[in-house]
Amino acid sequence: MGKGFGLSSMATALLALLLAALLALPAAPGVQASEQQSLLRIADGQGIAKRNITVGLSKSMIVELPRDVRDVMVSDPKKLDAVVSTSRRVYLIGMEVGQANAFFFDTQGNQILTLEVKIERDLTGISQMLKKLMPGSDIRLEAVNDNIVLSGTVANPADASRAADLAARMVGDKEKVLNMIAADAKEQVLLKVTVVEMERNIIKQLGVDLNALVNSGNFSFTALSTLQFPFNGRDLISTATKGATWQTPNNSINAVV
Repeated sequence: MGKGFGLSSMATALLALLLAALLALPAAPGVQASEQQSLLRIADGQGIAKRNITVGLSKSMIVELPRDVRDVMVSDPKKLDAVVSTSRRVYLIGMEVGQANAFFFDTQGNQILTLEVKIERDLTGISQMLKKLMPGSDIRLEAVNDNIVLSGTVANPADASRAADLAARMVGDKEKVLNMIAADAKEQVLLKVTVVEMERNIIKQLGVDLNALVNSGNFSFTALSTLQFPFNGRDLISTATKGATWQTPNNSINAVV
């Protein structure tokens, strides 16, 4: 029984040593970030460390430093805020979309870290929502300053419009969403056409019949003009101007239209 207890204790001790060794591994040069990109761990090295990072709008990132820090300076506090939690841990908070610098100094006044920070919209929520509502689509999102660019492919143009509308509602401004999604299906337009037909012979019948008598002193003549193809043998209108007369002492013109 004592032997069994000894083996169990030895296995536990080995497991503890293995976990401690894994936790004690030195950080690799550069940035080590979690899956959510919310942790930035800086390795202890020579000189001033310089990193380019991206912080989501209204999101935060934890910066872990290799030495005690005394001062943190931010170039644009309106866009990026820095909160010192402990001597080796600082929180960076994205306030507005844009860019800013952050400088870190140790207790001796030496600069240990320079961060070039880009603050942009966090598109994780919008991307997950589009995948949920349109499982057969391949939509990619990219933040450009304060705008969102949608690209990729969908089944039809209606899905592309719905994706852009959903992104605009989540952003809060339709003008900040650029829709460049391509549709696999071609867009179709339904037209309703009405054809009106008129026979050419009826058009020929439209016109004016003229009956005029001109009397000028000792000379008189009659002007007659009759349609060659009357409209079903009847006038188009039931009334006509009759007895239109122009007269002088020696001349007169009587006309009927």
